[in-house]
Amino acid sequence: MGRPPKPLEQRERNGRAPGRDSGGRPLPDVVVELPQAAGVPDAPGTLHTAERAAECPFLAADDDADVGGCDLCEQELALAAWRSLWTNGHSWLSLQRDGRILERLCRAYDEEAHLQRALHEDGPWVSGQRGGLVAHPAVTMLRVLQDRITKWEGLCGFNPSDGGRLGVKVGKVGEKSTLEQLLERRASGRRAAGSGSAPRRAQRPAAKKRAAAGD
Repeated sequence: MGRPPKPLEQRERNGRAPGRDSGGRPLPDVVVELPQAAGVPDAPGTLHTAERAAECPFLAADDDADVGGCDLCEQELALAAWRSLWTNGHSWLSLQRDGRILERLCRAYDEEAHLQRALHEDGPWVSGQRGGLVAHPAVTMLRVLQDRITKWEGLCGFNPSDGGRLGVKVGKVGEKSTLEQLLERRASGRRAAGSGSAPRRAQRPAAKKRAAAGD
């Protein structure tokens, strides 16, 4: 398994020149990440869970579904995640290309919240069939789910390494990288040094030649 790609900011910092990494290879075109609420596409119907809160599969059998149902489903966590992801990634995400992955990612966030609540309420240990304590089933389910979340986040450019691969850079419009700022400071220092007249060094008197032995 190869090394994961380095973040774009790190490759810029160690680069040979602006737009080049430490090996002289050109860096991807930078897409500056700026949150923008406008232009968020409509969420798929599968993410609207408020009307199905009473049918939540995570409700215990003895819960009264007629009284409010699942409060986490009422909060529309998956729908809120959809809006947040598109708000922060609108400059590089594509609905045709990334829509299905984002939908899975949002549903995974909702499922993660349900599993975390189950662990909070029941604790990490439950009674086993033979009377002893065993790990809560949600522990394993949560670990597997979080691995999938990390993978889907990377595919959509929401981590440093994969964001660098896609050319995603967090910052303001027109903001220059650390390397560009350093090169500008060096260039300005050279111009300032060249504009002033540097004092001439005092010339040392020439050393007298030693007389030859035969003189």
